[in-house]
Amino acid sequence: MFERIAVTVISFNLLLIVASIEINLNRGWNVINANGSIELNDQTIPSGIYSALEEANRTGSVLNTYNDVNLRWIAKDNWTYTLVFDAPANANNLTTVLALHGIDTNANIYLNDLELGRTDNMFIRYRYSLKNRLKPTNNTLRVEILSPIQVAKFLADANKITPPECPPTRYNGECHMNFVRKMQSSFSWDWGLAAPSMGIWKNVQLELYQSAIIRDLTYYLDESKDMWFVHLTIHFETESENNSTAVEGNLTVEVKELLVLPINTTLSALPDENGEFSFNISFQLPKEKVQLWWPNGYGDQRLYTLVASWEGSVGRTDTNQIRNFDRKFMTSTKSIRLGFRTVELIEDPLDGGTSFYFRINKLPIFMKGTNWIPMHILPEKGADRNQLEFYFRAMKASHMNMIRVWGGGIYESDYFYDLADEHGILIWQDMMFACAMYPVFDGFLRSVKEEVKQNIRRLQSHPSIAVWAGNNENEAALRENWYGTGKDYDRFVSEYLRLYNDTIANEVYRNDKWHIWLYSSPSNGKKKSNESIIQDNPQDWHYGDIHFYTYLADGWNPNIYPRPRFVSEYGFQSIPSLASWESVQSSGDNLNDLIDHRQHFPLGNAPILDLIHKNLPAFDRNDTPYVESLIYFSQISQAMAIKTETEVYLIEQDGLMNTMGALYWQLNDVWVAPSWSSIEFNGNYKILQHYAEKFFAPISLAVVVDLTNHINVHIVRDVKSIKEDFQLTLKIYNWSSLAVKYIHTWNYTSTINKSVENIARFHLDNYLIPPLTRYNAVMEFVLTKAKDNGTTIATNFVFPTKVKDAVGIKDPKLKVTILLFSSILNSVVRQHFILHCQRFEFQLNRLHRFDGNLERQCQISNGSDWNDFKLCDNLCNNNLHERLSVSLSDTISLASTERHECKWMSSGRIFRRKSFRIKFVRFRPMSGISIERKVIHPNIRSFRYDMIAKS
Repeated sequence: MFERIAVTVISFNLLLIVASIEINLNRGWNVINANGSIELNDQTIPSGIYSALEEANRTGSVLNTYNDVNLRWIAKDNWTYTLVFDAPANANNLTTVLALHGIDTNANIYLNDLELGRTDNMFIRYRYSLKNRLKPTNNTLRVEILSPIQVAKFLADANKITPPECPPTRYNGECHMNFVRKMQSSFSWDWGLAAPSMGIWKNVQLELYQSAIIRDLTYYLDESKDMWFVHLTIHFETESENNSTAVEGNLTVEVKELLVLPINTTLSALPDENGEFSFNISFQLPKEKVQLWWPNGYGDQRLYTLVASWEGSVGRTDTNQIRNFDRKFMTSTKSIRLGFRTVELIEDPLDGGTSFYFRINKLPIFMKGTNWIPMHILPEKGADRNQLEFYFRAMKASHMNMIRVWGGGIYESDYFYDLADEHGILIWQDMMFACAMYPVFDGFLRSVKEEVKQNIRRLQSHPSIAVWAGNNENEAALRENWYGTGKDYDRFVSEYLRLYNDTIANEVYRNDKWHIWLYSSPSNGKKKSNESIIQDNPQDWHYGDIHFYTYLADGWNPNIYPRPRFVSEYGFQSIPSLASWESVQSSGDNLNDLIDHRQHFPLGNAPILDLIHKNLPAFDRNDTPYVESLIYFSQISQAMAIKTETEVYLIEQDGLMNTMGALYWQLNDVWVAPSWSSIEFNGNYKILQHYAEKFFAPISLAVVVDLTNHINVHIVRDVKSIKEDFQLTLKIYNWSSLAVKYIHTWNYTSTINKSVENIARFHLDNYLIPPLTRYNAVMEFVLTKAKDNGTTIATNFVFPTKVKDAVGIKDPKLKVTILLFSSILNSVVRQHFILHCQRFEFQLNRLHRFDGNLERQCQISNGSDWNDFKLCDNLCNNNLHERLSVSLSDTISLASTERHECKWMSSGRIFRRKSFRIKFVRFRPMSGISIERKVIHPNIRSFRYDMIAKS
């Protein structure tokens, strides 16, 4: 009816809430192992065996000490969940369906000792008709879960060898992950433990209805100059055993803020063999009534409420029976939120290849963000709302607008995508296939087809969804012979096409013809895949997206990095804080050995140490304290390298290669271990996360030193449609003092429609007037707006020489005293901090008020001369009172933009702990920090401090 614009996505979010009768069967389960030696009673769903045993005090946490290996016996056993329940009234007169929303993974399902079916995919919802199978009382539901390790071995032995058969020895992992449709990283990864999970990780429900229920809604939209045209598909489910009788009823669609009157229609449909049928309905909305949905930093995330309601007629039941139950069994309702926006992937001819960038609502946008791995290695713990909110607040505060959900994890919870919608975080969504070839036997492909169908229908309504990608790195692995596939290349090409094209892509297109589809990441993009799905070089900088890692070169050097179209992975490792290690270390553990055990990267800590030794003062394993130095220097080194690399990509967006995306690897962790993350498992920010707030800022300074030793200062702006007047100030310090030794300024007026402009270029030595030299000087760049009375809007810095070669670094002899008081009256906690450094003293008193589970985060940051302390978080102005007194000296060698951050967290894994942390937003060497701790109140359950400022 209407011509649809290619690769344009105009979306609205469907919050899938079924209004028909659902009865949760989540309480009162018993769990037993194969030989009956372990039995756990009164378990609650969601549940997993690892977590159930820990909560019953039968084992420790798999996340602690060496339990990733010590508790492996759990995953080698079989476990059975059993529930005894009574049937609801009229259950045998209704369509009564057992819905298992998530079984992890291979299980046999029995009701009253009769087999209902078998499960083999944790990403699938399984439905079993219970009509006429329920007793009035004492029904026994049994879920017999098989060992994933044994299932994987059985399937691998029964089919062709499909590499990689086993992970590297250093992973301490399990083999044949690719044969089991579960979270691939649960068998181990280079950043994660092997904890092959088993359990019922999502709800178990009885669904009761007489007609049908609305399961999902999918849609596509067209637009004209003045109108949006909405084409909605409603997907229904009914009982599969009665698919010879038509379903009849009335359907109503309301958008109260946009539609004057509801849309009403009648339908009659014959279900398929699975008891499913669909119905299409279209309507139009004037554009003048609709506000657009925008990514973070570009506008509001406007969402509208839509309600779709179904009421079945009595055509499928005896009219005498219908009098015996309420008409609620004839209805089904879903509430939805609409977010109108377009997403286009632009691949125009450009410099030996094609461009690769996203245009949102017709505006080209540089994608700033990161990669997401599962929030927890145990999937039943991966949907905690407080923790998800914490991460999305962190993303938004760091000015990110896109996150890539990596293909070795899970399709995340509905709430995850709701938060993405609300915070303006676009989602690059991988299908759950990563770093492997995969089998293609018939049962495997049938399971994958259903997996893709269910998850596409569940997720595609969210305005945050931008991209579907078929897998993580599997095209590159095949083409570059990572796993020895070259000796049988034709076979693996054929199997790759059968899985990703014939099965996955076809099912994606069948259920969602208008979102962007890419076969893999990295890839040469959508256009090139139309020529050939498997390209000669999936990492070609001139096309698509790339993943870039380097472990031999100096990551602090901007000249080593590529200039690609889009970088969807890049990163460097660091080591979590000492406090994180203390939370998982047992009394007998040697911390050095524990770090080595949890370092799964095949090269070990060598790349971390090499990058440290290239740039920072030397230390070795015999130094005291070695671990603290390693942690601190690793985090500085990681932050500096990713800052440098990100700034290269930001600058290049207006360069010849038109780089238009930088998603660093990775945001989060699944345990305490060396990894590429910017936030530690317990919620502590690494230094990198603080840096990200600056290098991803809407207006930033990107500074690089080129091969000719010229300093190039660029202003990078998200919003480029206005002309602005700026002043750039160069301040030069020496390492032994905070006193400014030299100042130079440039005035600059920005150019409209330019994202990046080089506003200053000079030779490194130009302003190093004796006694300043490359070895004793530090350069700071400060950007201010003329119209805002000189308010600082961006800063950056340059070390004229490597820090390890710098002269004049002194021990500031910094000491922090922390006092906590609490009356617990009205949930108020009082804190007092004193920071001493030679003649410098900083004091702060605070009252903290808690509102339920709300995390109050207060920050105080000092200006470049330590004279201007500012409250950086508006939360501090709500129910919080501050008194501040400062005395200072100009001769102290301290970082000029340290952040003193107090985080109070009230519930859950992250929010249980209270912490005072000193994080260095900008590095200048520190040493000799001692922290004196005094906790004065018995009701303060735990108190933690990070001591990372060691050199």
